[in-house]
Amino acid sequence: MRDFFKWLLAFLGGGIALAIALPLLLTGDESVSLDEPTIGRNGQVFPEKDFLMFEDMWKGKLSSKSFNPSFSQVNPNQYFCTENLANGRFIIYTKDIDEYNGESDDCSTGFMVTKTEKFSEWYATNGMQKYYLSPDEKYVLARKNYMKQWRHSYFADYYVYDLTTEQEISSAEIANFKQVQYATWSPNVDGTLKLLWVDNNKDIYFSTVSDDFSSSTRVTNDGGWCMKNDPTKCIYNGVPEWNYEEEMVSTTNTIYWAPDGETFTFAAFDVSEIELMKYSVYPENAAASSPDEINKDSIEQFPRVNTIHYAKAAGKIAKTKFYIVDVSKSSFDSTTDKKELVPTNGILTFERGTGNDQENRYFTRLSYSADSSRFAMVWSSRAGTQSKTVICNTAISNTDCKVHGGETGGIFGKFEGDVWINEDEKNGEKNMFHGWVGDFGPFEPILTGDEYFTIYSKKIEGSEQSVSHAYGMKIKDGYWNIARESFRGLPSGQSMTEWMTDTTEEKWVITALNFFDDKNQVLYFTGARGNEVKHRQRHVFRISTAENSPVKDPECVTCVLEEDQNGSSHCGWVNFRRNCQETEGGTCKMRFIANCRGNLRPKSFITPADQNFSIISKITFNLIQDNTKLENTLNEMKGYPTTIYGTWNNSKWGGLQHNFEMFVPKSFFVEGNTRKYPVFLEVYGGPGYQKVQQTFKTGWTQAHLPGAYDAITVSVDGRGSAFQGDKFTFSNYRALAHTERVDQSDFMNWLLTESEWADRLDNSRVSLYGWSYGGYTTTHIIGYGGGEHGKIFTSGVAVAPLADRRFYDAMHAERYMDFTGEPDEILSPHWKNCSMIDRPILENDMKFFRDVEYHLIHGTNDDNVHFLSAARMTKELTKRGIEFDNFFYADEDHSIRSTSVTQQHIYRNIIKRIVHSWGYVWNGDGEGMSRL
Repeated sequence: MRDFFKWLLAFLGGGIALAIALPLLLTGDESVSLDEPTIGRNGQVFPEKDFLMFEDMWKGKLSSKSFNPSFSQVNPNQYFCTENLANGRFIIYTKDIDEYNGESDDCSTGFMVTKTEKFSEWYATNGMQKYYLSPDEKYVLARKNYMKQWRHSYFADYYVYDLTTEQEISSAEIANFKQVQYATWSPNVDGTLKLLWVDNNKDIYFSTVSDDFSSSTRVTNDGGWCMKNDPTKCIYNGVPEWNYEEEMVSTTNTIYWAPDGETFTFAAFDVSEIELMKYSVYPENAAASSPDEINKDSIEQFPRVNTIHYAKAAGKIAKTKFYIVDVSKSSFDSTTDKKELVPTNGILTFERGTGNDQENRYFTRLSYSADSSRFAMVWSSRAGTQSKTVICNTAISNTDCKVHGGETGGIFGKFEGDVWINEDEKNGEKNMFHGWVGDFGPFEPILTGDEYFTIYSKKIEGSEQSVSHAYGMKIKDGYWNIARESFRGLPSGQSMTEWMTDTTEEKWVITALNFFDDKNQVLYFTGARGNEVKHRQRHVFRISTAENSPVKDPECVTCVLEEDQNGSSHCGWVNFRRNCQETEGGTCKMRFIANCRGNLRPKSFITPADQNFSIISKITFNLIQDNTKLENTLNEMKGYPTTIYGTWNNSKWGGLQHNFEMFVPKSFFVEGNTRKYPVFLEVYGGPGYQKVQQTFKTGWTQAHLPGAYDAITVSVDGRGSAFQGDKFTFSNYRALAHTERVDQSDFMNWLLTESEWADRLDNSRVSLYGWSYGGYTTTHIIGYGGGEHGKIFTSGVAVAPLADRRFYDAMHAERYMDFTGEPDEILSPHWKNCSMIDRPILENDMKFFRDVEYHLIHGTNDDNVHFLSAARMTKELTKRGIEFDNFFYADEDHSIRSTSVTQQHIYRNIIKRIVHSWGYVWNGDGEGMSRL
């Protein structure tokens, strides 16, 4: 073998199960023997220069390839391939799927889409930055003057290029709109193509191919920023306001085309009642309306102010409306071709989680039936404790929207003062029905005929327990399963629910519905399979939905790829997709692509061209991408860390199992080596999140730090993490930061004092780090001081930590902390206790921050976790005379990566602070010995 070999170590006692992956040396000898390392006078070990150097992470030294192309809609048996020529020129081709060559994909053997180099010449000459090919492959939408707004959204100028005439369509109407917020093609390939966009004032327009896109039709006229200069224009049409973009839709828009392109739907958001958040930015040049209008010779003498409608916890949120638009006619009439659906005084009402105001609701997901006749949209109450699915026809004259099915949380009780009182399910008070539904919101359904498939939590009767929750909330355990909701002939509000899967006994969960094969009546889905040890994995399964199917149980489709090597594999985590839906008499030949992400080097597979997808036929795969270049790199890079997976039982909470992972340097397994190793804990800890994943690691914490500093990086999934059942996930419901600090501290104490490696770990050099929620968790852990264990950590770095959940957006904060609509509810004890400022002040006046090197890093232009958090934390530490270290990045947002140089700067900054607390020097380039 030239990559990795694995074996399983079984330890008696301690309740741990381990899988260890060690690099195989080029000698072929499976024993590990190394020359004596260089050790500095401070005890720092300087390994050989065969590890991943810091700057190599930005050179793509561990980069891998996958087969994840865009497929042609004209011929789905082909994919798009771009041939890059000299001087930045390129030609776009389509190639047959079976012609893909993973090592060297020669595009020129395919079929030309752009015909010549003229398009790329026009593209470069006019300063274009990205392009979007139309579905019929006859036009290109190109953009320039990109200006970022938030995590996903941006503004740009757009232009249309005709691939037939090989010229720009200078009369295209969209070119007259500057700094457009969103633009897209309709899905048509039948000669009825449309171009749709949302302008800078948040109104929707579209143009059609019939007049070369030279005129536009205005769909809305109430859009606007809702600022002082025009407080009456307050609707965000088809583009999300901040909460929706960050926490729910995670994209640039809320516009949804029907597959046939004859209608589209969109969500609109009234932000008129949302508070304005303002903060300073520090630009170099005078303000301009577009990036290309900035005068580089000008100078800005004063800070400017960014203003955002930002709905904070317990405050006013956006009022959400939803519309359907018919664009199939030659002319558009807004009175007949546009229709509002599910107004708050209509069929969609919530009984839980609204604070007695039906405006307190969220649009969450939408999907169409394959034939474009219907769509399903899912809404939730503001608190996220109840969801409902609405089924509508796309015929605008008969939308006939009806509620069919939904889900409610499974926790009952209320606070009396600062004490939680559990209640019986049947006696729970109205609006006191708790526990969020879904993952980060309800799951997206798959609509087929008179039924749809979705994912609900299937509760286990008699499983109620309260020991794992921070203050004794009684939780009924449950696991995500597939539900079939049939509504054929049923009135609004009714559906027949059938469980398609039952994974509760094996304690694994369904994480996503991939797609439905209509021809064979088979549903494909992804699961975190097996027992607790396997929650770090993802595999794809299928189940027949036909009533008379000879196969009833779910079948794992991708497990055949795993080649399990005692717990590790190239295919422990699989991403799965298809090129198209095969139909009787159609030209498309359905193919499945499985991209395996590790934990060994990634590989890609595809089903053969003659694959039979019936439920009784075995699905096979062919290897199309082996990443042999990466394999060779890893064989040369002997210092790439070893991965150890395991589980730890915490007896405090009824023996809950926690998944953990360790990344150790090559010297750790040298026979006779008794050195003690520094330990670095990387944390996140956010509710519904999973840190331990069986994927190939290339980041600095796992791939660089262990090799460069002969240290060990560890992570553990504590209570509140996802994919281990409701009992585990809801353990910090209404109690954020209660469980995270305890579990991470308990785990580290066990690792340092009781684990099999305890005598190999240096408890005088133990640090932790986290970003965003991880920074919040890091700060809480330091403020906790190790609890009954006493001091554990030497230092901690918190990047962009949120000081208080009450400072954060309503959608995220209330999903996990609840919303009742009661006056001053954010002053209640459970809100105060989640503050990383108030809690350590109330408990011990922040005294444990005196014992640890605390480093606080934040960007001043953070629209997500506002700089307010860093400022407030700094004030409280300073007024108590507590020494700490802070570093602020001017005009950087939450990611602090406006440029590659900036991103390298902050990571180098973090590493230096960590290793300095160990008494070490920078060794990211392998030259640390010279710095002593």
